Amino acid sequence: MKNKLALLTLIVAGLILGACSTLPGTTGSLEGKVTIGPVTPVEKAGATPALLPPEAYTSRGIEILKGNDDKVFKTVNFNADGTYSVTLPAGNYIVRQITGEMYMADGLPTSVTITAGEVTTLDINIDTGIR
Repeated sequence: MKNKLALLTLIVAGLILGACSTLPGTTGSLEGKVTIGPVTPVEKAGATPALLPPEAYTSRGIEILKGNDDKVFKTVNFNADGTYSVTLPAGNYIVRQITGEMYMADGLPTSVTITAGEVTTLDINIDTGIR
């Protein structure tokens, strides 16, 4: 009986601690739009760019590191429409491209600060190198 009560107490405590870490006011979000291009050798100014298949986005993503830690805190894949969004505890982070990517994302890695209750926007441009 004591073991069951101890186990139940641990489970309840874990649930309470887990809920507290995501209470409103302790998290913010990071979101943005990803562009990939150019996708053809010659794109005329003002012309509508070629549409990419959803896999061009969903096969890519970012890694988020907390503070100056080299350990990946969270991995986020892009949505089929090239958007992404992730909820994070307030704090300082490094955003970098997932290792092994064929094309380089301009401006990554970069530092971002997540503020509780706010949205931080980080748009990402992936340059294919096609010229």
